[in-house]
Amino acid sequence: MVAWEVTGERRERAMKAQRAVSYERTSMVVAERRQREREARKQAILDAATEVFGRQGYSDAAMETIAEKAHVNIATVYYYYASKEILYLAVLAAAMEGALPELARAGENGGTAHDKLRHLALAYADFYGRHPDLLLVARYLRPNGRGIDEGARELAEQALIAARRALDITAGTLARGANSGELRKLDTRDMALLLWAGLNGVLQVSSVAHLDDPNALVERWLDATVQGLTTH
Repeated sequence: MVAWEVTGERRERAMKAQRAVSYERTSMVVAERRQREREARKQAILDAATEVFGRQGYSDAAMETIAEKAHVNIATVYYYYASKEILYLAVLAAAMEGALPELARAGENGGTAHDKLRHLALAYADFYGRHPDLLLVARYLRPNGRGIDEGARELAEQALIAARRALDITAGTLARGANSGELRKLDTRDMALLLWAGLNGVLQVSSVAHLDDPNALVERWLDATVQGLTTH
């Protein structure tokens, strides 16, 4: 084999290698672009669902309305979210995670322990008002629940993790109040759980009764509750 043939073969191998590298890079770019497009569509659906559920509630919201709002067809909605309940759970999980900074600020704002608890309660009441079907999450957290979609359970558990962090924020507010002498020394974790349970009950009653100003009932409930916690 003469030298020019060897050189030609080497050149051809080098060109093939370059084409392979170029093809691989192009494939990676295309795959990354498609992934970004999928994530953007999924987020658009979630954003549309947040608005529609917030405006119409879980029962009255239609998946077709969400699809139209997100500028996708209904099949695309069901591709990313297998059911209306799963989509609602995704909205709740994201909303609860997003509400945590606001709750943390409410629990740390200046003023007395009573003021901080009031800020916390009103911040949560505002969140509940935007997501009145919040307790739907509990349906997917039953131990050994049968027939429960694993995707739904995972989303419910994400929401539960956020709820536990909200409970920690409340317990911390109670602990600081106890340390300052404003509140009696109690098991702050248990008391935080009782406060959240009571607040959810008050908000459900407000919803059923269609009160014009549910926050007024929240404040009266909190005043009565905190009186039993204060040291004077």
